This record gives sequence, structure tokens and C-alpha cells, in this order.
Amino acid sequence: PSQVNFTLKYQKESDEFRVLLFGDPQSRNQEEIGFMMRDVIGDVIGQKAAFGISLGDIAFNDLSIYENHNRAVALLDIPWFNLIGNHDLNFDAADRKDSVETYKSLYGPPYYSFDVGSTHFVVLDDVHYDGDPKDGKRGTYHTELGATQLKWLESDLKLVPTSQLVVIMMHIPLKNPEGDSMGQNKGDLVDLKEYFRVIEKHPHCLSISAHTHFQEHMFLGKESGFNGAGEHHHFNHATVCGSWWGGLDDEHGIPHTTMRDGGPNGYSFLNIKDNQYTIDFKAARRSPEYQMNIYVPIEVANAEVTNTEVLANVFAGSQKSKCEMQVGNSKWIPMELTARQDPDYLACKTAQDKLPKTAGRALPAIIDSPHIWVAKLPAGLPVGGHMVKVRTTDMWGRVHEECEITRVV
Repeated sequence: PSQVNFTLKYQKESDEFRVLLFGDPQSRNQEEIGFMMRDVIGDVIGQKAAFGISLGDIAFNDLSIYENHNRAVALLDIPWFNLIGNHDLNFDAADRKDSVETYKSLYGPPYYSFDVGSTHFVVLDDVHYDGDPKDGKRGTYHTELGATQLKWLESDLKLVPTSQLVVIMMHIPLKNPEGDSMGQNKGDLVDLKEYFRVIEKHPHCLSISAHTHFQEHMFLGKESGFNGAGEHHHFNHATVCGSWWGGLDDEHGIPHTTMRDGGPNGYSFLNIKDNQYTIDFKAARRSPEYQMNIYVPIEVANAEVTNTEVLANVFAGSQKSKCEMQVGNSKWIPMELTARQDPDYLACKTAQDKLPKTAGRALPAIIDSPHIWVAKLPAGLPVGGHMVKVRTTDMWGRVHEECEITRVV
């Protein structure tokens, strides 16, 4: 149509509010929409947020689930925004324009911006459909914004004061060395440097993505081509569906769907006040205090105490976090951030791979988790039981603690 006319309604907005973040709901069918409703939607109902947003991959290629997905999300009773992911495309389309037609018919344009309070939000489409499906195979994609979208972003941000917080959301992370679950589609945003040139004038800028089915905070500086002040914080968010609803069922008949970094599936709240922000990750159906897993042997031989490692997987931890360990009432020992495979995830995947396929959807290949800290038990522990406590302080100075028990024999 040449015109779309609608009314605007005045709404009083605060400069302090929070946003609900969903990464990759990605349901294949109604059964998985049911998992999402019981595992995540039910966990969130009644919590307050200015709005929520799905960070792409609303569907898992079958776009007919959109209507039922929308009904499920509507139970939250808050305004909801969406952005497009690689599994939201029409893969039979000949080109990028036609690949987003189904998405647009329900959710509107693939890139747009809006303000809430004093914060400017931008939604981008960084899934560049290559088209050309042949021999019954789907078309392919890579991560790119393209000149038209970059020009629009530049024009949009020219209207935003540099003192204002800008939150940019997209599906595929700016840097993606791990690729997808098959190890494919690796690589950075093709026009990453051009993107950086556009946002560098805005020192209060956060970007958020999903797609990888693990969680990671990136701080991108000059080594990544960012020439702005300090570093650009890019938050690659956990997913609602975890490992695509993989793994064995729990006691409620919902797959445990642990992500390949060893973290649980879940959601986050982005807390905003003026041009500052914090992020709270929440594991599905778990206490808000559940922020890490600690791995220490149940029993340790006396002669092996100082060779025994303690691992802490801090689900939303980053290189700006600090982790410390205390055994009993001894002094706190610094822990070192070390890329490692999560022991529980490895054990779950190894065990499930030996079972019949009917036991549950297979878990994806494990990765070295970007948020595991390591330290060794201190010398001089007497025979008997000991409490091992881990304390982590996040990039905003907030502290979380967890403990486990080990026994020296």
C-alpha cells in the first residue's frame, strides 16, 4: 500500500526499566512449543518488563508454527518484539528479498528502531540469504548486513544523542568462530568494520545476539577493528530451547536441553537506568541464585589433594568477572579463566550417545566453554569432609556464591 495509517497513544515511560530477552525459541512443532510454555513461559509469567524480544530463530524452518508460538508468548502479557534468524527464512526462495516474506507478513520489517524512555533500540537483520537452492537442497546463508541496511543504520543513529544508551540486537553474533551445531557457517560479520564505523561515535552502546546455543560476553577492541573509546560489549545470549530441546527428559517430561557450553537453557533481563545497564541471566525453572555449577571429585586421595582441580562453570561469567575459591575457613584462592569442556555435559552426551535414539534428541558436539574457572585444592587438608565454596563477582560488582562437598580419604 502507498499508505499505512494508524493512531498513536500517549504512554508515560521511565528511564529505568527492564527488557526480557529470549534467544532462539526455535520450536520444530507443537510439542516443542509445549516444552517452551512449561519450561520458560510458565517461569516468566507475572514478572514485569517494559517489553520482551525474541532474538531470532523463532521457528526451526517450519514457519507454520508462528501462530501457535505467538499465542504462547502472548501469555506473558507484555509488549513483544521480534527479529529474524536463519531458521526463519523461506529457504525455497530465489533471493534475499523473497526469503523474508513469511516473516514480514506476521512480524513486520526485518530491521527497524524504536525508543523506550531514554534508550534507543535497533533491530538488525544480519542473516544474508544467498539464495539459489538447487537439486532439492535449501538455499544457504552467511552473516552480513549489506550496504542498504548499513546506510539506514547510519542515518538512524545520526538522530540519537551520543549521551544516550543504544542497544543493537541481531541474530548471529558479530564474531562467530564456533559456527553452528555442525561447525558450519563460521566467521565474523562480513561488514564488521563498516558496522563499527557507524556505531563508534556512540560510547554507550551494547549489542546482543543469540544463534550459537551457548552464552558468551565479548569485549571487542582495536584487535577486532573497533576504533571507538574503550571496547564494544557484545552479548551472545543463551537460548530458550537450549540444545534444541535435546537430551533425556527430566522428571517433568521436559528434555534437560543443557547447552554445549554446559550452561542451562533460560532467559535474561536487561536492566536499564539512564545510559547504564546490567544483565541478569535466569536458568529455566531454577532459582535466580543458581548462577554456576562447581565440579570437584566426591572423594580425593590424600596424596592427590594438591593435584586435584576444582572447576566452576559460571553461566553468565565473562573475562571481566572474578572467581575465587575457599575450602572450609581457609583464605580465598584466585581461580583462573580457562577454556574447558564442561564435565557434566560431556558425561551426559557420552552416556546418551550409547542409548537408542528413542531415548531423546541427540545433544550437539561439546565446545570449550568460555566461562569456566579453575583452581587446585590447597595443601594441608586433613582427612574428612570439606566444603568447597566458589565466589564470583561479575562485571557490575555483583556477587554470587555456590558450594560443593568433597572428602579427603
